[in-house]
Amino acid sequence: MIRTAAAMVVLVARHLYHLCGDALVAKGFSPRVIQKLEGRIRDVVTNLIDKFAARGKAEFVSAFASELPLRI
Repeated sequence: MIRTAAAMVVLVARHLYHLCGDALVAKGFSPRVIQKLEGRIRDVVTNLIDKFAARGKAEFVSAFASELPLRI
C-alpha cells in the first residue's frame, strides 16, 4: 500500500513539473515571439541552404535540421 501511494505522489509531482515547464516553453513559441524572430530565422535558413546547395547535395539532418536550432 505504501509503495502504491509513493508511486502516485511521484507521478503527480512529475505531471505538475511537466505542466509548469511546458507552459514556460510555450511562451517562447508564441506567434508574437516567432514573428519577432522571423527575419533571423529566414537569414539562418537561407545561409544553411546556400551552403549545401553550392555542393549540390547534403545529408539533411546534419547539414540543416541539427544546425538550425543551434543558430536561432
